[in-house]
Amino acid sequence: MPHIRTVARLLILPMGIFVIYYFYKGMEWQLNIAFLEPERWMKSRYVSPEAVVETSTRIFYFVMWQVPLYCGLTAYAFAVICLIRLARGYLFDQGIARCCMMIGTFTAVSSGSNLIAAAFSPMILSWHNPEGPAPLRFWYSSTHFSLVFYGFAFLMMGWILQEAIRVDKENREFV
Repeated sequence: MPHIRTVARLLILPMGIFVIYYFYKGMEWQLNIAFLEPERWMKSRYVSPEAVVETSTRIFYFVMWQVPLYCGLTAYAFAVICLIRLARGYLFDQGIARCCMMIGTFTAVSSGSNLIAAAFSPMILSWHNPEGPAPLRFWYSSTHFSLVFYGFAFLMMGWILQEAIRVDKENREFV
C-alpha cells in the first residue's frame, strides 16, 4: 500500500503538467486553422483556391474538434482525481471505481469522436469549394481506434470493482 501511495503522489504533478500541455496543443492547431491563421485553411489540399470560407463554417469546424478535446480533458481530470484518492490511501472504494468508469467512458468518447471529426474534416474544409465539398472519409487511426477499446476496458474494470465492493459489503452485512 505505501508503494501505491508513493507512485500516485509522484504521478500527480506530471499528469497535471500533461493536462495543461494537452489542452494547449489541442487548442493551438484548432484556433490557428479556424481563426488565427486563415491562410492555413486555404493551404489545405481539400480547399480550392477560389473558395470563400464563411465564419460559420470555421466556427462549426472549431466546435466539432472541441468534443474530443474536452472529453479527453475530462478523462485526464478523472485520472488526476483517481491519483489523488490513491495518494490519500483509498484503494478499493466506490470513488476509485467511479473514476475508472469515467476515465474509460471519456477516453472512449474522446477517441471515437476524434475518429468521427477526422472523417468529417475534409468535407468541412472543402465545403465552400466551387465544385462542392469533398466526400466523407474514414480516417483510420490505430491509436484512436485502440484507445476506444482501452476506454471500454477501463469502464469494465471500474464496473467490476464497483460490483466487487457491493458484494463485499453484502457479505459483511450478512455475517
